[in-house]
Amino acid sequence: MAEAFAASSGLCDLHFTLVMSEEQHSEEKRILIDVQREKLKVLLVQLKEFQGKQDYRRSREVSLEEKDSWQRAIEFVSGMKNVF
Repeated sequence: MAEAFAASSGLCDLHFTLVMSEEQHSEEKRILIDVQREKLKVLLVQLKEFQGKQDYRRSREVSLEEKDSWQRAIEFVSGMKNVF
């Protein structure tokens, strides 16, 4: 399960909070927190790069990962529509 979670884009804030409130095993909780933290660090870097490249002089430099970072940030906060 840890490998699948590490390969994913992480959990939305709501589901992460629910898992943290239910999870009792400290090792599993630590793994979830560590992976989620790394996913959010990457997303934050991509968002900052995307923001900086909105300047017309840098707009052609936006990478594929940065291009949809704002949508992934919204999905993190609000969850993805029609997942469950």
